[in-house]
Amino acid sequence: MAAKILIVENDPLYADVTINILRKADLNYLLCKNLDQIKDSLNNDRFDLALVDISLIRDADIDLIDFIRVQNKTPVILTTEENIDQHFDLITEKHITQVLNKPIKSSELINVITKLLNPDAKLRFGLENYLMNIVNLKKIELKRSNQLRPTINAVLQYIERWGFEFEMQFEMDLVWQEILTNAIYHSHSYSQQKKDAIAIELPDPYKVVVRFGASKTQFGISVRDFRGTLSPKMVLDSLNSAIEQKKLLKHSIETREDISDDILDRGRGLDFIRRLTGEYYFIIDARKSTEIIMIYDGAFEKDYAYSSIKIFELPINARRD
Repeated sequence: MAAKILIVENDPLYADVTINILRKADLNYLLCKNLDQIKDSLNNDRFDLALVDISLIRDADIDLIDFIRVQNKTPVILTTEENIDQHFDLITEKHITQVLNKPIKSSELINVITKLLNPDAKLRFGLENYLMNIVNLKKIELKRSNQLRPTINAVLQYIERWGFEFEMQFEMDLVWQEILTNAIYHSHSYSQQKKDAIAIELPDPYKVVVRFGASKTQFGISVRDFRGTLSPKMVLDSLNSAIEQKKLLKHSIETREDISDDILDRGRGLDFIRRLTGEYYFIIDARKSTEIIMIYDGAFEKDYAYSSIKIFELPINARRD
């Protein structure tokens, strides 16, 4: 039986777009435009996922997220056309790991729905599960910190060889440095060595795997470690920390107040991913593995100031064979 999606959306344009995407994917759906319809639907039907506009949550006279989760045991995907930063208090409080910007890209929405409905490691891990129709796929394994720079240089060379002419290679380089540094140093408990600029080599069997490839219109890169120390809460807390830091900086500029003692670099790397990557995903298998996947369109120039959040954590009983 096809999955059934609850759509909570009162904007007719966005509702039509979402419905068309779900129809093309042969997914069943029910559209609700107000709280009464939502209550009736959840009391009388069973849904596999709920796709909910964040403004309706803010306007509801009940805790709509808890109502959907408890009443129907349904995972919630939030949607918004506003700056996600404005809603991060709600996102962190309710531990929402899927927040999509509108207008929603068809491929992005189907990717998220497919992964949430199929908690199988083979479907969640791997660049090929996010970058469709790959015609080139390469892999580099890292054991030492001094391999970081050569790896990034090699990836950039392949991008040019495959015919992509990105205008933001500096920004892409910056993001990849942060991610690889986190994967090599911080994920393996070498944070002090990174702070002291000490080169390290990972003990066996640990390694960091970089995979990158291209389709005719997109380029993708993934970074995977095999410690699994990252958690959804850590991702959300780090992004929230980065948002608060920006508020402090804005306040300092306006008031000329010295806030140097309050500025931290926590969350910087994850915030770079969110703001400087076309499309990205965090895949987490707790205490086993973490993979960060980034997808760039061929015409990628810059991301929205507030891009989507997509975090997948494998459930305890997920298939890992």
